[in-house]
Amino acid sequence: MAGITNAEFAMKLIPYGFDTVTIGGYNTDNESIDACEKIIARGRKEFNYPKEEIYSVIENEVNTIKDNFDVTVSANLRGTTPDPLIEISKIKNLDIIEINCHCRQEELVAVGCGQSMLQRPDLEDYVKEVVKKSKSKVSMKMRA
Repeated sequence: MAGITNAEFAMKLIPYGFDTVTIGGYNTDNESIDACEKIIARGRKEFNYPKEEIYSVIENEVNTIKDNFDVTVSANLRGTTPDPLIEISKIKNLDIIEINCHCRQEELVAVGCGQSMLQRPDLEDYVKEVVKKSKSKVSMKMRA
């Protein structure tokens, strides 16, 4: 739930017994950030931060959760290239990065993010690169 599932939201749910929480989706490159600005302009709630701030934003969210609860934290990430996801995977307390192949907002699909990722001819290479170079575990959220 973009624009909603941050540390504050996750910490409300953890006491109900959850041992893993996912925050995000976060936009990691210029293409996804630009698409997200269009989504926000039409009234949808989203997380959208400048590219140079996204690492520290996610790091702060992760640490807020980890300072209060012993849980696994995942971050849902949107990006047209593997590099920003790999960089975010280096966040010390981030357990999992989740490749977003799920969002169906037209603006994200148009730039090659979200569910359109599943149609990329280079998806296998994209995923292999993220998995091979990431410091955290990697998962993928897909829309079938």
